Amino acid sequence: MLLSMCAMGGANASAQQDCPQPPALERISGRNIFTDRQEVDLGDAMAESLARQFVLIDDPALTARLGELGRRLAGYLPPNQLQFRFFLIDLPEVNAFSLPGGRIYVARKMVALTHNDDELAGVLAHEMGHIVTHQHAIRMTRVLKQVLGVTEVGDRADVYDKFQRVLENQSRKPLHISGEGDEDQYVADQVALFAMARAGFAPQSYIDLWDRFNATHGNTGSWFTDLLGHTKPEQRRLRELLKSVSALPADCARIAPSSNAEFEAWQAQVISANSGSRVESLPGLLVREKLAMPLRPDINNLRFSPDGKYVLAQDEGGIHVLSRDPFQVLFFIEAADADKAEFSPDSKSIVFKSPSLRVERWDVASQKRTSVHEILLRVGCLQSALSPDGEYLACVDKEFSLEIVEVASGKELASKKDFVQIRSLGLWFFFIFELVESENVNLNLAHLNFSPDARYFLGGTRNTEFAYDLKENHEAKLPSSIRNLMHDQFGFVDSSRILGVNPSNPAKSPLLKFPTGERLQELRLAYGLNLGATPEGKYVAVGPLESGKRGFMDPTTGKLKGVCKQDAGDIHGDTVVLEEIDGRILLVQVSSGKTIARVQLSNAHLGGDRAIEVSQDFKWLAVSTTSRGAVWDISHNARMQYVRAFTEGWFSDDDEFYAEFSKIDKHERAVIEFNKQGGLTPIFSIGELLASQRGPYILVRTPSRDNPYQRKDWTYELRDYRSKTTLWTRHFPQEPPSLAWAPAYDAVLMGWSLAAAAAHEELKSFPELRSAAAREDIFYELLDVKTNTVRSKLLVKTNKYSFQVRSAKVEGGWAAFEVSGDRVLTYSLASGKEQGHVFGHAPALSSAGEVLAVSAGDGDVNVYGLADSNLRRAYRFPGTVAYKKFSADGKRLFVLTRDQTAYVLDLDAPANSSVSAKTATQ
Repeated sequence: MLLSMCAMGGANASAQQDCPQPPALERISGRNIFTDRQEVDLGDAMAESLARQFVLIDDPALTARLGELGRRLAGYLPPNQLQFRFFLIDLPEVNAFSLPGGRIYVARKMVALTHNDDELAGVLAHEMGHIVTHQHAIRMTRVLKQVLGVTEVGDRADVYDKFQRVLENQSRKPLHISGEGDEDQYVADQVALFAMARAGFAPQSYIDLWDRFNATHGNTGSWFTDLLGHTKPEQRRLRELLKSVSALPADCARIAPSSNAEFEAWQAQVISANSGSRVESLPGLLVREKLAMPLRPDINNLRFSPDGKYVLAQDEGGIHVLSRDPFQVLFFIEAADADKAEFSPDSKSIVFKSPSLRVERWDVASQKRTSVHEILLRVGCLQSALSPDGEYLACVDKEFSLEIVEVASGKELASKKDFVQIRSLGLWFFFIFELVESENVNLNLAHLNFSPDARYFLGGTRNTEFAYDLKENHEAKLPSSIRNLMHDQFGFVDSSRILGVNPSNPAKSPLLKFPTGERLQELRLAYGLNLGATPEGKYVAVGPLESGKRGFMDPTTGKLKGVCKQDAGDIHGDTVVLEEIDGRILLVQVSSGKTIARVQLSNAHLGGDRAIEVSQDFKWLAVSTTSRGAVWDISHNARMQYVRAFTEGWFSDDDEFYAEFSKIDKHERAVIEFNKQGGLTPIFSIGELLASQRGPYILVRTPSRDNPYQRKDWTYELRDYRSKTTLWTRHFPQEPPSLAWAPAYDAVLMGWSLAAAAAHEELKSFPELRSAAAREDIFYELLDVKTNTVRSKLLVKTNKYSFQVRSAKVEGGWAAFEVSGDRVLTYSLASGKEQGHVFGHAPALSSAGEVLAVSAGDGDVNVYGLADSNLRRAYRFPGTVAYKKFSADGKRLFVLTRDQTAYVLDLDAPANSSVSAKTATQ
């Protein structure tokens, strides 16, 4: 529902006509080659390049409020042809940012931080300030001149092309242009404050938000702290904000902030909204089939409730909650990729957090969510842990400090600077900073443990330790016997006992009374053993073990009771809960070894580690997770095969399926044929060969006899596993190449970095490429394996490693290279030249040689023409896309989403068509 301006602004909604335009608009500096229309095109190109950096909350009813506030502000800025568009997104930190032309993105956590419409308007106005002063376009103007020597741009296609070329050449001419500097921020702030006043918002609200978030406490520094270099950037910016407000007429500066319950209701809706919700758009939809008997993903977390009455079973899609007697599923919590959930100490609730530090609590009795909180931290977390009652969060932040935060209020209870000491990280230090810039992480930098009753927090590293009494709200003073344990692996047995690995002698690892520290017993443990509490407190979960991945040890005797072959499992009394190989959840009596009960979970959400293949006519589908696989007859929506996991698969033209199975128990590693009648026939034994399936072939790699560990002197052999014949053999005296197979051509694309000696040997046969090649480039040959002749040759120029090639695919006379930066480059095999570049990942090529499909964000798929890179189709699926493939004629597209729904789309249907889709009935 769209909210009216009056409802949002209350008594302060009337514009202040006498308030002046921002002075900053009169002193915009820097050359800008972009018109407003071209800036919009540039922003669209940048948005496509960032599609996978955040999760969109695509709910028009929620984003409407941002749009109304933004339009109200835009009415009091100078006329322009920019297109202000507002988006709600999920980010792990409090943030908002803008792109050229008018795109403004506001993180859910930023909404959670604001107190009213005025503060939120300040955030929007600041980002609009960056846009209307053309800061992004001015910066890109300098980049284009510096990197490409470009001084003008043309239509939308030209803007896209030049932005792609900048990304492909950014390392060739190192940039000396920073991001948004202090001056840019001051200008955007001034625009924000003046525009707010003109639109009737309280300018002071934006200053209050800034002061609160940065904890400057009104401290602006002084000329003296400036002189000494002690003024923090946040303080200096606060000083500039106050200076800008003081330049406003008194009536404009003193507008009172709005205060209404409607904002708070909207804010609560934003906080509770599901991440990644999407408005579906599937023109030309022919088939939508929810797979019958979907494949169960692996369970990563199994827990009994402390009272033993309930069980939770968690996978990558969410959390199943089950009753123990009778053993059955009660309800399902959709929580894709959430961190491990657990029951509260009173067994009445389930609590969990997401990687972005969104904490949810669900009531077991009512089967409903009772609370959701966004944790607001100035600096994001490298590692975090949630207390069992969901009321406290421990965080090792990106400055390596430890923080303990109250979830409901966001109040910081305690902190310890330099908790993780950089010198102790070694090479980890560089790895961490590579991750911090690109994704949410939960690294194992420290040992973070809450007591089962949620009263104490204990954290330790090799050099530091910290303990906190959450009930008394102060640092806990613990004896040295416990503090010494906290420097290595340790865990609570229950709220009164703690166990840790003795690093100097694991065979004498102490079990201590908590919190007094008396030694109760010594146990035989091992280096690298993970320890965890069980719900009853009678056992300690330990692993990994030689006999299995997880077991339960009686701390009074040191003996194991129950061993699971999987990572997930739990024990309560004499009963273990574990996952069977076929995906069912079992209750097993430990003393007798008998299965008490079993249940099949209903919801199934594919994770990231999977193998998927569909037949060329889209009639048959095969999917495998890490533990199990299946084959479906899609035309009848029937699961025909249910087998153990396979690593690769291929459908022949007659729809027979061939898959590579790993060795397990008595079954040797082999390629097995599936026929349509349900039969399974081993047809090629792989055994101990260093080999892998590649479509209809097996690639066998034989290392050097003299030194099998060096990357030289290898022999590659390609065998047809159906005819048992060898098609191709080649010895590589230097470095062997990367390989991408093209079964339709009976060809292989071989690639070498020109930093390798082997590449220079290959290039001797192609002098026309050798003269253009640089050390950082990659040389590819498309080799016909039957004639052993080169069909095509390509030189991918990385321009001093401006990008890295992630993967390559060959089909229909084209090669597609997925490269860093979420981009795909296309090359014509006929000319050997780069033909185009688009934003996206996981490319699929049409064998007809006309179109390319890429994923753009989790649920978006874009189809481009290969000849011109023009967008032909844009699809938005309700779920995350797991797989896609074109039909042989390139006129239909098959898509499988992670919720195991199969789609078939007609590419020739009109873009606005609504073709009646065949839908599975179950």
